[in-house]
Amino acid sequence: MRDFFGTLDAPGYPVRQTCVHETLDKGHGRIETRRCTAAGDLDWLATLGLKERWKKITSVAGIDSSRVIGSKTETDRRYVISSLPADSERILHAVRMHWGIENGLHWCLDVAFGEDACPIRLRNAALDFSLLRRAAMNLFRADHSRAMGLPKKRKAAAWNPDYLANILHLREI
Repeated sequence: MRDFFGTLDAPGYPVRQTCVHETLDKGHGRIETRRCTAAGDLDWLATLGLKERWKKITSVAGIDSSRVIGSKTETDRRYVISSLPADSERILHAVRMHWGIENGLHWCLDVAFGEDACPIRLRNAALDFSLLRRAAMNLFRADHSRAMGLPKKRKAAAWNPDYLANILHLREI
């Protein structure tokens, strides 16, 4: 992939049609620029013997990211194989949504509940605890009575039975 995208504009190589889309995001004290270059001409995959293995691929994309925080600039390049058409805007959106799930769910479960370090492996116990963690995370996120992060809400619920009852919507009978 690196070689393919390195030769897209290089002299002496075939001209390939590409689609380019760029986004600029500002927030949280940083400026992020993402530039996606997508190509649907995948004849080169056959010469590598990959076309038969990856039959559903219709495009490839290279994503260049730049993040400026104060005076520090970080750059990153990623490559994507996709069953989407060579529409760089659509591919970039799909990649962003994938990382949104990672950052909004998996990362939170690991930070707030230590899910990655959980030693539970017996039969269905891992799945059961995973469902309980997600339910707890949703309850904590729905609670707006306290302005604190998930790890602190979890500790508060463990230390304060009234807060736990409030989170679980328990009422005295």
